[in-house]
Amino acid sequence: MNILQSIWHGVEFVTAQIVAVVGVNLALEEPPYILLDRISDTVEIRQYSNRIVAETTIDLSGGDSPAMTDEEASSQGFRRIAGYIFGANISKQSQGESSQEIPMTAPVEINNESIAMTAPVEISASKTMTMRFVMPSQYRLETLPTPNDKRVILKEIPGETLAVLSYSGRRKFETITEKASELTDALSTSQWRLGPSAQLRQFYYNPPWTLPFFRRNEVAFEVVAKP
Repeated sequence: MNILQSIWHGVEFVTAQIVAVVGVNLALEEPPYILLDRISDTVEIRQYSNRIVAETTIDLSGGDSPAMTDEEASSQGFRRIAGYIFGANISKQSQGESSQEIPMTAPVEINNESIAMTAPVEISASKTMTMRFVMPSQYRLETLPTPNDKRVILKEIPGETLAVLSYSGRRKFETITEKASELTDALSTSQWRLGPSAQLRQFYYNPPWTLPFFRRNEVAFEVVAKP
């Protein structure tokens, strides 16, 4: 890479960080979906197709180490998968030990283990947290580089129908619980109900330095049409 290319990539990076502060992500691919229904201004029913993810699970109990907070676990999971896409891997497209960078996508998905489906929704203390990055659409499982960190797993997520509620602000436990309850309340008067997997999903589209008002966050549940 010559000096001009290095300067240009530096300018691109700095520009991306500046605009991200106000909630604009430049050129980040998002998984496509079909909009099936719009229940309210903030709630949509989306049909997602199969997608490939890099996934890691964090033990919140800490095992032999002190228990982690939700924020600490998120940071650890992010570092693991970010390390993978930024080159902590072995490329399958070369004969040697070379690595391969993978473009960043949005959103980052977080799933917690323990959710009691009551009214309102109650999220109890989880023992594990799973974080996922969706891989860019040009990749297949057989073409993605192999992670160096064995805690990062590549897998294909089957297509699914999700009820999604969008909101802004910080990622706080109380807010997530409140928005999950709003989503289930919206579903109760719609033609949709919770599906076989009632696991709460959290989608985050912006880096942590984005101003809270400009952040794009979502909570989601798998749903099926009511008979």
